This record gives sequence, structure tokens and C-alpha cells, in this order.
Amino acid sequence: MSNDTTADAAADAAYDAAAYDAAADDAADAAADAAFDAYVAYDAYVAACDAAYVAHDAAAAYAAALAAAYDARDAARDAARDAADARDAAAAAFKN
Repeated sequence: MSNDTTADAAADAAYDAAAYDAAADDAADAAADAAFDAYVAYDAYVAACDAAYVAHDAAAAYAAALAAAYDARDAARDAARDAADARDAAAAAFKN
């Protein structure tokens, strides 16, 4: 009888150890899954940052091109005014 009790106790201890090991394994799996999820989230964050840098650079290039276009327009307008002023001066000199 004493051996049966000892066997039961040993079986209970083995069951408890197995249950503890399974719980520890489940916890390790959950931690690994969380770490992988964090890595995936960080990877997505890095990709979003890269896209933001590309968009920022494109916006800066667009702004520079737009400024150059406005400068060219203003220079053409000034040249046309100068030409009109020269034409008017020549017409006035011809009349006199």
C-alpha cells in the first residue's frame, strides 16, 4: 500500500512537472510570437519612414521645380515689359 501511495505521489509529481513544463513552453511560445510581432511592426514602421522620406524628397523637388518655373515666368514677363518699353521709346523717338 505504501508503494502504491509512493507511486501515486511520483505520478502526481511527474504530471505536475509536465504541466509546469507545458506552461513554460506555452509562455516561451507566446513571448516568441510577441517578439516576432514586434519585429514585423518595426519593419513596417521602417518601411513607412522610408516612404515618408521619399515623399518628402519628391515634395521638395516639386517645390524647387515650381519655384524655378515661377522665376522663369517672372523673367519672361520682365523681358516682355522691357521690350514693350523699348518699343514705346523707339516709337516716341520716331514721332519726334
